[in-house]
Amino acid sequence: MNPLTKLIGRMPLGIWVVMVLLFIALIFGTGGQTLSIISWDTANSLGLQEDHPDSKDVMERSLVPVEWGTAMADVILQTLVILLAMYGIIRKHWIGLATATIEFGILIYAALFFFFQRYGIKVWETGDWTHWQSLATYFLIFTFCLGLLGLVCLWSNRKYYNI
Repeated sequence: MNPLTKLIGRMPLGIWVVMVLLFIALIFGTGGQTLSIISWDTANSLGLQEDHPDSKDVMERSLVPVEWGTAMADVILQTLVILLAMYGIIRKHWIGLATATIEFGILIYAALFFFFQRYGIKVWETGDWTHWQSLATYFLIFTFCLGLLGLVCLWSNRKYYNI
């Protein structure tokens, strides 16, 4: 028997893991991006954003509106997807499986996007890759693994849903 399908209370272990991962994505992902929308300087000082609108570097200044727009899209889309996933999972509805799959796919995409965006600094020789190497690598491994773990736990329990 797969330990991820073992019932713990009213849900299998894997579904509990999925709910925790979705909660983490909601708090840290959309919560951090919401802070960026409300107060860019605060998010920047906490290390949630790296570009500063008052920088002497024109590239860094020009990336602020791009990253702010990304934050806005993240908050709008991911908040809806995560809340719909949680609702669907609690109700054992297929929409929970579908939207949680979308969210975990977004996490994997975000991990790859962030890493290769920073790695492009090395490829195109536009800056100091060593400045980003550790952060980009940790973010890639952590976020990719969260997304993959979510997909494994979710799809191990596909029979949990009323499909």
